[in-house]
Amino acid sequence: MGYLLPTILAAIVGFGATASAGEKAMGEKIIMAEGLTVHIDPKTGKIAPPPPGDAQPPLSPSEKESTSTSSEGLTEKPSPQGGYGVDLKGRFQNR
Repeated sequence: MGYLLPTILAAIVGFGATASAGEKAMGEKIIMAEGLTVHIDPKTGKIAPPPPGDAQPPLSPSEKESTSTSSEGLTEKPSPQGGYGVDLKGRFQNR
């Protein structure tokens, strides 16, 4: 299983580095609507940190709440079938 992550990452990098007619060449920011953005150093061809000023916008209060992994205030409630349930109150969601 140790080879799976590098394989997936290589596929993502290969996909991101391929510029179609409407996209910019490698080393420039490729604009995509959704997905993972990988920055590639044009000199080395290796994955690089994002350039300054290219950070993601801050999360809104509702996004912060939905991505919270805090269990504070969550309680177990018995269900009629004999198990237990927890109302996650909108938390633990992916962004």
